[in-house]
Amino acid sequence: MSNEGHVSLALDVDFDKPVVTGRAKIEPKESRRWKNVTLKIMNGDEEIVCPMMQASTVSEVRMMLADALGEDPGKLDLYEKKGCQLKRLRNVEQIPSKVLVKGIEHFGRKVESYPHP
Repeated sequence: MSNEGHVSLALDVDFDKPVVTGRAKIEPKESRRWKNVTLKIMNGDEEIVCPMMQASTVSEVRMMLADALGEDPGKLDLYEKKGCQLKRLRNVEQIPSKVLVKGIEHFGRKVESYPHP
């Protein structure tokens, strides 16, 4: 094999120099902040307070509630009171500190009911 037409390039690279990636710097303390989230059943008086990370999303809380209660996550709707109106929370939004839960009657596990034979 011949090396005709093949050009070798000698690059002067300093491997000790840090490489700039273009990403934003993430503060380590920023994602570790905690807040108390109050979950209250809509048209009920039962409420619980859960510690959540600051950046927790509505979908994470919905999945946590569905898993703890034995319910379908699609059955649960989460709302936030904004002034005199209720705003339905989307899955990608951060969870607010006060949330109304629609689709369950209590925070206990779901009791299966079977028809009497």
